[in-house]
Amino acid sequence: MSHDNEFIDPSFSKDGRRKETAELRQQVPIDLLQIYDAVSLARGKERFEVVLEVLQKAASQWMHEATLIHRVTRGNPANVDSDGGDRA
Repeated sequence: MSHDNEFIDPSFSKDGRRKETAELRQQVPIDLLQIYDAVSLARGKERFEVVLEVLQKAASQWMHEATLIHRVTRGNPANVDSDGGDRA
């Protein structure tokens, strides 16, 4: 079904249907987890809601940065000589 060079989107299941969510697990430092727990208690939210808020904010910032980089570099080749040295 897929070719060797074809990108496989991890948000798709084995049957090829797109999922709206996926599980994310990660070990984190206890002090960081305690901060998330304190914030979630203060806001009356579940921990996952606070984590999701932070992830969404970071992703939005990264998309903004990527857009700006694309706009600045559009049509401009990298500032590197063919031998790999800097032109500056």
